[in-house]
Amino acid sequence: MRVVRRGLGWALGLTLAVVTAAHAQSGEPPADSGGGPIPLAEVAARAAEIRSLLETQDVAITPSREVQTILERLPALGDELRVRLDQTAARLGTNPPLPVIEQLGSVWEATRARLKSWNDTMTQWTTRVEQERGRLTTLRESWKHSREAAAASGAPKVVLDQIDGVVSQLDAARTRLEARLSALLATQYRLALLQRRCDEGLSRVAQVRADRIRRLGERDGPPLWSAVLWKGAASQAPAAARDVLGAEQAVMSEVAREHATRIPLHALVFAGLVAMLWRGRRAARRWVADDPSAASVAEVWSRPISSALVLACVAAPWIYPEATPLLGRVLALIAIVPVLRLIRPSLDRVLAAALYVFGVLFLVDAIRSVLSTAPLFEHMLFLAEMMVASLVMIRLLTSARRAAPPAAAPTPAAGDKPTEADTDIMAAATRRLVGRLLLAAFAGAFVLAGTGYVELGRLVGAGALGSSYYGLAILAAVQVARGLAGVLLRSRVFALLASVQQNRAVLERCIVRVLRIAAPLDALTLLSAAVSGTRAMLAAQWGWGAIRISLSDVVVFGLTIWLAFVAAAALRLVLAEDVFPRVRMARGVPLALSVVIQYAVIFGGFALALAALGMDLTKLTILASAFGVGAGLGLQTVVNNFASGLILLFERPIHLGDVVQVAGIAGEVRHIGVRATLVRTADGAEVFVPNSLLIAQSVTNWTYSDLRRRIVLPVRVAYGAAPQRVTELLTAIGARHPQVSGDPAAAAVFMGFGENSLDFELRAWTDRFGDSETIQSQLADSVYAALNEARIDLPVPRRDVRLRQVAAEPGKD
Repeated sequence: MRVVRRGLGWALGLTLAVVTAAHAQSGEPPADSGGGPIPLAEVAARAAEIRSLLETQDVAITPSREVQTILERLPALGDELRVRLDQTAARLGTNPPLPVIEQLGSVWEATRARLKSWNDTMTQWTTRVEQERGRLTTLRESWKHSREAAAASGAPKVVLDQIDGVVSQLDAARTRLEARLSALLATQYRLALLQRRCDEGLSRVAQVRADRIRRLGERDGPPLWSAVLWKGAASQAPAAARDVLGAEQAVMSEVAREHATRIPLHALVFAGLVAMLWRGRRAARRWVADDPSAASVAEVWSRPISSALVLACVAAPWIYPEATPLLGRVLALIAIVPVLRLIRPSLDRVLAAALYVFGVLFLVDAIRSVLSTAPLFEHMLFLAEMMVASLVMIRLLTSARRAAPPAAAPTPAAGDKPTEADTDIMAAATRRLVGRLLLAAFAGAFVLAGTGYVELGRLVGAGALGSSYYGLAILAAVQVARGLAGVLLRSRVFALLASVQQNRAVLERCIVRVLRIAAPLDALTLLSAAVSGTRAMLAAQWGWGAIRISLSDVVVFGLTIWLAFVAAAALRLVLAEDVFPRVRMARGVPLALSVVIQYAVIFGGFALALAALGMDLTKLTILASAFGVGAGLGLQTVVNNFASGLILLFERPIHLGDVVQVAGIAGEVRHIGVRATLVRTADGAEVFVPNSLLIAQSVTNWTYSDLRRRIVLPVRVAYGAAPQRVTELLTAIGARHPQVSGDPAAAAVFMGFGENSLDFELRAWTDRFGDSETIQSQLADSVYAALNEARIDLPVPRRDVRLRQVAAEPGKD
């Protein structure tokens, strides 16, 4: 119905716009403009239009289902808040424990948030009715002017009666609007009174909470050895039972009153999850048979009901957005059994027993948190919880110490990845540290509460117990979600994507990281203090002058940029693995397209991030112009290399894998970036060549069109050998080699007469560019063997030494 009414409202606005446009084309004022009297010839047509507009308006301003729900529930909520305020004052007067105070505050916070949402809805609807009233006032003034003009011009009585009828209809419609507007304004006033009552309840809770926190270091209860504690706890047992029954009734009342319409949706979600997980058990077993690494995935499917129940509880904050923390605690209690069943297979016997004990302790702690009229009984129950929790932690640490400690592994060097053994050692050390911290918290809480510092002990012990349970619940939720993600990645839909199948392990690790972050955030939504504190922190603004910015804007900006980079990388991977291999394209075109698409996605994400930050995108051109001037003045080299990179991508003079030679550097192209191109030389060095050099200088590309290369082997023989015989021998050697191409055929050329030899060249072509040096070496071996076999001598450098006798001079020996 809301959609229908919204559509009718749009139809009303569209009809008015059409009428206005039609009269604008004719040069006359529209019926609702009040710009002058209506021509007598158009009175009948305009009257029919007004009747149609009024009928559409009545439907458009009819209260929506949400507004009707607010009007229906407002009287009962007023009485409920009056009673709740009295109950809150009575509870606060009995000196309740701090968890009860926090629970009271969270209930008032939830009610305050609901009233604010209702007030926003009523404000929007009131604004719409006021706009319609203004429109009717304008129409009435226009028709009254038309009535006066028609009477002055002596119009027929029929025309005057039509105008009077339209004015009467407008008056009646305005009266209805005034009545509806009065009701809406009265409702807003009542909402304001209820919000003030909520503020009063929150103020009382805040005062008592501040007083209790200020007195945390004071003794506020009898010690364990006091007889008052034991006798009082026994006498307050009936009051504790009444508190539990009252809490149960409160939950049932809240569910029936606030969430009755959403329970079927929650049940449908749970049933759908059970059906999906139950049906997938057989497929999971088949996956394990084919891929043993999928055993952790199949573990989730072996317990479909537990997995579905955990997921349904995790989805509760979205299904019940206005739920109080009391309902969240009930959902946490419901999830205890499935959480234990999901985590149990991965633990040994001792840890499993401890896990069950902690589940029972959390159930007892949930019962203890609703005890408001039995403080001594609650005190004794808390002491029992902490004692049992301490004994369990001692048992766990003792069993871990008895186990044979692993040999100390050497610390990995910087840059080395830790091995599996290193990971196990670090995990064991982390578990021991957490166990010792929990033992210290439980034992410390027992000592504090046992000596009379009850509130301080509750703060330490209940926090440690709740943290341990929520940690287990988050671990179970992550395990279930990981199993579902693994099944999804192995489904038939993603089996067709090579990018998913080849990178499935990486995707699963990324999904687990995201889940480990998202699951604690989802759990925090059940804590009103965390939600209110986070909202206040995100809403905090700061700025300079007219520039205002909040932490939420910064978070959204950073998150949008990060998502843009992730989407660009994922899209480029899908294009490279699944799209381009199936499309016939020229060499180098896929790389150019993927780079352009990647930067287009990043630029679009940056624009969206700026819009989310509140920046006017029309001013982005000014920013781009300023950046262009700055780039032209100070970043000429960078811009030159960037433009050269784009030219390389689109003109494609070089491709990935090509062997090039430029500026004295020769090697294989490994990467073409926006600033530089990576070239790996034959010696293994990786050289980053600026893109501007590849555009401005001459580049030798050995593999641009094909992988063929000519091999030239110089051969020298001694004088006395027959040149024709040598050329035939060399030609036969080239033709016999299996990796020498036959077109063109290998040939030997007599180059001329050297100083000590006859010079020849063996010229051969090969289509194996990377093996050209090896082929040349093999040809040289074959030539040497063939020349020895044919008794053709290799030249030896010859030097002629001539001795000349010189006559001795007279007088000298």
